Amino acid sequence: MRLEAAALGGSWNAWPDGESRLLLPGLRLAHRSNLVQVRLVSGDRMCAWLQLAPCDPPPDTARDRALIAQYLDARTFLLWIRSLLADEPAHSSDTDWDDDSERRKSAGASGDNRSKLGLLPSVEEILRAWARDADAFRSADEKVTSYVSELERRAAESNSPGEVKLLQTFQKTWNTLASELR
Repeated sequence: MRLEAAALGGSWNAWPDGESRLLLPGLRLAHRSNLVQVRLVSGDRMCAWLQLAPCDPPPDTARDRALIAQYLDARTFLLWIRSLLADEPAHSSDTDWDDDSERRKSAGASGDNRSKLGLLPSVEEILRAWARDADAFRSADEKVTSYVSELERRAAESNSPGEVKLLQTFQKTWNTLASELR
């Protein structure tokens, strides 16, 4: 069995046997984060996750948010928000949420944004979440406030006008409802 770690979006480094620390080489200060990718590899099987691991000096929250936004796309973010509102794991299909083949399929689909609008939480879902558990709603509101602008900026940089429009539509609806429910 092999343990490996990497900075978010970086290359993998094997964890040396018997060591309690792993230095991740080549990290510029601006890319340092308390979030680290970790994976266990045994033969052809692998388990990977994101881990909170304090770095020294500690990064600020704006840098962590930008790194998380690099990891998420609009589809994944909206599924995450819907799962927070519903207080259940997100299940959009039988595939994993981070399955790259699913992303390629949706990226290769026609420019028709109507199917993507189905990812947006409905007014009813937002109100139901607020009525059921105001704290869970506030947690979702915090995520929206923290990440939507960064996701929108990244979508614009990636020349994804459909994602930009989807996120703008979501943010407009969310801001209208959240301002009344906060």
